[in-house]
Amino acid sequence: MKTTIIIIPFLLTQLCSFGQEVTIKGVMQSRPGVTIRFSYPEDPIKGSINVSEVTTDENGTFSTTFEVDRKRPIRVDFNIPDSNRNPHPYANYLWIEPNKVLQVIIKSDTALFYSGQCVNENNTLKEIGLNGRVDYETKDTNFISFCQKIDSQKKETLSKLLAANKKYKFSSNFLIYAKAEIIYYNYRHKFQFIYNYPDKNPSEFTNFLQSVNLLSEKAFYSLKFRKGLEDYFNILSMRNEKDTSESFILRTFRLIDNKLGNYPKTKEFIKSDLLSFTFAYEQNIDSLKEAIASIENDNIQSKSLPYFYKKMDEKISLLYSSKKIPDILLEDTNGKLVSLKDFEGKILFIDFWGSWCKPCMEEMPYSIKLHEELDSNKIVFIYINNPTDSHEKWVSTIKKLGLKGINLKADSETQKMLTDFYVFTNYPFYVVHDTTGKPINVEGGIRPSINAKQILSSLIDKEKNGY
Repeated sequence: MKTTIIIIPFLLTQLCSFGQEVTIKGVMQSRPGVTIRFSYPEDPIKGSINVSEVTTDENGTFSTTFEVDRKRPIRVDFNIPDSNRNPHPYANYLWIEPNKVLQVIIKSDTALFYSGQCVNENNTLKEIGLNGRVDYETKDTNFISFCQKIDSQKKETLSKLLAANKKYKFSSNFLIYAKAEIIYYNYRHKFQFIYNYPDKNPSEFTNFLQSVNLLSEKAFYSLKFRKGLEDYFNILSMRNEKDTSESFILRTFRLIDNKLGNYPKTKEFIKSDLLSFTFAYEQNIDSLKEAIASIENDNIQSKSLPYFYKKMDEKISLLYSSKKIPDILLEDTNGKLVSLKDFEGKILFIDFWGSWCKPCMEEMPYSIKLHEELDSNKIVFIYINNPTDSHEKWVSTIKKLGLKGINLKADSETQKMLTDFYVFTNYPFYVVHDTTGKPINVEGGIRPSINAKQILSSLIDKEKNGY
């Protein structure tokens, strides 16, 4: 079935759904040059499956046609140029159904008005906060009281959904999706609490983890459900780290196999997503091969497998080749070009980071502490910022952190050169080179908060002792 979308935006833009078409009418001040992308967020490698991308014309209008396979949510991304012509990303989720029409009028950032078919579903998503991002506001560090606060919010949101269903008689597809979004948004906040305070309330954590409702495979189209299950299995695996008989990824896969035997689509997505991230730091080739074999065993036709075969070839090439420090030119804060190869002969600690990356920022104090504690005459600390940050944001974050060492910035071209050379996609990422220029490979990857000091100190000792 096909879906056509026509948007006439004037103040902001959003979307709708037509029978075999989707129509969007936006009331915005004439907005030419707004790029609008429609996608299904169900690809564990690319993140989403694009179904259409258009740009508004000089009058702020556009139209597009694409296939709709079922009753489902769709992600809509807008890049709205600001007064400085810099792209301002904005995203939303919309419920669409084949052979139905939804019209959307947007009068401001917060005033969305729907009419036509699918109006009740989308108004309900809007009213309970599921067509955008709504955070639970609590800074409680006690797990029991933290859960009580966010559970009351979850109960209120579910009540609103059930009241709307009583009135509008939603389809089972919509109800399953909306309930999964509510339940797993709540779970993800609890999982994040455990990540943040792993040593607090261990018995309460255990009780909560045992109570997690896995729902059913029908909840697959909820991104919060899929990502929430990833958090869940990661935490279960972390809490079993005393078991050193297998790597983290294999232990996590074993837990997934045990609990998701009847969830083929969900299991494939979660395993592929986790393995994609693991390739950024895992140096144990046998573990990676076994993880790929696990996905093959689940579904030899998995669309993720060609990607993993390619990444495995690249990983082997990096680990077993004579690669040393790459001769890649990057700009420092004064605009001067600096090559990483200029530092050959020194021990290098390279920190790839971005201000938007929460794990990067959480690791940064440990990274800075390494610089303060270790002999800077022996080690060169290099901090390479991702091109997503603007120059102004990069420089202001350096000042805010008091980040010393060599501060360099990648652009889109040099970023690709770096990720291709070091074979990584996820942030943060850390590299250590010895004085010969050889990258040091560590099983499980390098982390400032965990093992970087030990690795660097060992290299300093080797240099002092002449071996």
